[in-house]
Amino acid sequence: LFEHDVKVSVNSCQTHLHLGTLLIEDGIKQENPERRRKSFERGLKELQRAIQIHPHLPLAYCEIGNAYSLIAFNSDSAVYYYNRAIMEGTTEPAAYIGLANIYAGQKKNELASYYYNEAVKANPYYTYGVKLRDDFKKQTGLDVRTFPSEVNLNSAELNDPTKNFSFYYDKGTAYGKSGDYRNAAAYLEKA
Repeated sequence: LFEHDVKVSVNSCQTHLHLGTLLIEDGIKQENPERRRKSFERGLKELQRAIQIHPHLPLAYCEIGNAYSLIAFNSDSAVYYYNRAIMEGTTEPAAYIGLANIYAGQKKNELASYYYNEAVKANPYYTYGVKLRDDFKKQTGLDVRTFPSEVNLNSAELNDPTKNFSFYYDKGTAYGKSGDYRNAAAYLEKA
């Protein structure tokens, strides 16, 4: 039906979005690598056409993120498109869940926890998002509500022989309370 519709309504972003989404969903299910690739390429082409027609279409960016994450296994591109979907103002939790899943797979647990929480904040009634967040929280013990800061360790400070256990412990605890778990871990390990 959507393949027919894109021929009839060539300038409809919705028909291209729906066809692209279905092709991506089909590609995810395919066992055959060649069929996966073809579904990915066709779906990506339709989604890009939808964005060409309507550049501020968050669901198209999210679906492209899904395509890169679940078919092409290109996490850098997936992260870019999920973030683009979020920037376009989506209230759909799918972009947040996509980011969380990527970061969980990369063992970047603070980021994963943050994005699972953002998915629930975007739609607290989306039971799948709530389940993912709660399962991840049980698994890791993390419940990150503010965006984790980048690692900004002062290596000179970490290797300063004049600093004692109390300094590293206090600093690590302070980082932990602020949600900066990377710095907290580094200082507490040093302590």
